Amino acid sequence: MKKFFLAVAIACGIAGIAQSAQAAGNVESASKSHMSGWACDPNFPGYQGQVMMYRDDGLWIGTAQINIAREAAVSNACGGGTIHGFNASWDLDPSLIDNKNHYVHFWYIGGQEIELTSSRRLMGFCNAVLSPSGLCP
Repeated sequence: MKKFFLAVAIACGIAGIAQSAQAAGNVESASKSHMSGWACDPNFPGYQGQVMMYRDDGLWIGTAQINIAREAAVSNACGGGTIHGFNASWDLDPSLIDNKNHYVHFWYIGGQEIELTSSRRLMGFCNAVLSPSGLCP
């Protein structure tokens, strides 16, 4: 009986990984207080979720609702539908200013949480004037 439950657990895990690989999206613009782009799960093209931004230390930075119509190429990448875009701004929580550079990660939140591929970005969370690259000196 234990082997049966282990087999089911492994099968569910593999199915979850296979579904995660289906996420699509692109972060077109991002800063400590803004993000825009598109995201979806082609398995559920009509579902409008959210995109959340987290730092490499696990701290949440901001959330964008997926609620903007996008072009046909995005619709094709998402398996249909038109509402896959996001664009949001917020006031940065002052407690996030630690005068360090952090990688930020973007997660599509739909039926499951899926990190957007190739969306990791390095950003400075500092009080000092940022360099042209946006990093702390």
